[in-house]
Amino acid sequence: LYLRDVSKGETIRLDEHEPGLEGSVEPEYMTASSDGSRIFFLDAARLTADSGATHGGPFEPKEDRPDLYECAIVEEAGHDKCRLTDLTPKTEGGESARVAGVLGVSEDGSYVYFAAAGGLGLVPAGGCEVPRGEEGVSGSAVCNVFVRHDGVTRVVAGLSQEDSSDW
Repeated sequence: LYLRDVSKGETIRLDEHEPGLEGSVEPEYMTASSDGSRIFFLDAARLTADSGATHGGPFEPKEDRPDLYECAIVEEAGHDKCRLTDLTPKTEGGESARVAGVLGVSEDGSYVYFAAAGGLGLVPAGGCEVPRGEEGVSGSAVCNVFVRHDGVTRVVAGLSQEDSSDW
């Protein structure tokens, strides 16, 4: 996942992993602040040491369990650089966030609303991991909705899977 600054003629990679970790799997752009200084994306790869993301394969878990990452564009030595943060790191129990998607972001990117099957250590895990492009998950499954602001994640609500077309 790359960002091109046409005014500076620079391209920077947004999903660059920390040293010693696996590379990006299939990052999925979600949204950005209106000025492009904060970019939000999902990735099932562990890009940071505190990530709980997992990439499915021939062994368990078989499905991707992505985390929500934020790339804050900062200038260092006259060049733009991505300061990567996992907004949904693994919990003390090692639970994966299993982020389903971003629901919205404030204009400056300081508030980000997202849905996740994981409870992030705040509430019980739900069941909103809907495979992309598929429907028909039980209406009793609950997807947790969170808001992140100033480094703090809070629970907003639990949604029924029947509400998935609205989020």
